[in-house]
Formats: sequence, C-alpha cells, structure tokens
Amino acid sequence: PAPIDFELGNWYSCTHPQAHFINNLVVAKLDGAQRLIITNREFIVRQIDGSAERREIQSPEALLEVLASRFGLAFPEGTVFKAGGLSWQHPE
Repeated sequence: PAPIDFELGNWYSCTHPQAHFINNLVVAKLDGAQRLIITNREFIVRQIDGSAERREIQSPEALLEVLASRFGLAFPEGTVFKAGGLSWQHPE
C-alpha cells in the first residue's frame, strides 16, 4: 500500500462520527506474556494460552486507577474520557 492509504485510514478512524475509535475507549498493552486490554468499561487480562480474566470498571475513578497501575498512564484527578461506550458519562 502507498503511504496515502495509511493516511486516509488514519484520518477516517480519527474523525468519522461512526468510527470505532471515536465511539469507544480502547487501550492495549503487551505486558510480558500477558496482553492488557481496556474496551470501554471492561478490563481484560489475556494470557499467552488464550485464557482471559475480565472485570467491569465501575467508575471514572476506577478507570484512572487501572490506567495508572496496569498501563503506567497518569491523568489528572477528575479526568473523564468521552466515549459513547462509557455508560457513566453524562451528556454535556
């Protein structure tokens, strides 16, 4: 593929109102033999053998804690992510 193909796909996934990454919170990290995944309010730890442990993230504060402790991502207290898949979100 030509570089413009990647540019167009990236532009679409970042701007189209129905694009997956506009409407969902998605975070992933490879951590040794585990893959850590957040999709909206679900935190998944997938092992190399394919087994997975899942848990629901209960609040924006719990999300910030998981992002900090498991992904090494720090955000200011009170940060609220805007994604349609987060049901605790209040419309502005």
